Amino acid sequence: MSGIAVFGLKCPSLLDYDRKQSDNVIAQNLRDLYHINNPPSDTYLRERLDYVDPDHIRPAFKKVFAFFQRGKGLEGFEYLNGYVLISGDGTGEFSSGNICCPQCCVKEHQNGTKTYYHQMFGACIVHPDKKNVIPLCPEAILNRRYDQKLCMR
Repeated sequence: MSGIAVFGLKCPSLLDYDRKQSDNVIAQNLRDLYHINNPPSDTYLRERLDYVDPDHIRPAFKKVFAFFQRGKGLEGFEYLNGYVLISGDGTGEFSSGNICCPQCCVKEHQNGTKTYYHQMFGACIVHPDKKNVIPLCPEAILNRRYDQKLCMR
């Protein structure tokens, strides 16, 4: 639940989440909304979250989408001549001047320094008259030198 609380409390980073835990209002929200009495540290969360392979969540997205499609849930999202609208956006997940991995994207600055970062692309099926959306499986944006088959997915 702590991983979900980071997003629910709009914390920009795990370190920010760790710092906010001492705030009385945040601590009360963690107890009341998420049933977290002893929140883990940012290091503990990072160690647990870093081991999740993004490809392991893809089957869950596919199953939910297939179930929704078979139940004719997509029909309510048709907008233009039977098509659906998809809204997407890229977001950064990690950035460092020192820490990197083979999948990191690299930004080379004019002063010769490098910034290593991870990004992802997220998309949802949307409809202008509906408040709810249908999330699609997020896709990691990888270093092209690392994954030449990225465009084949």
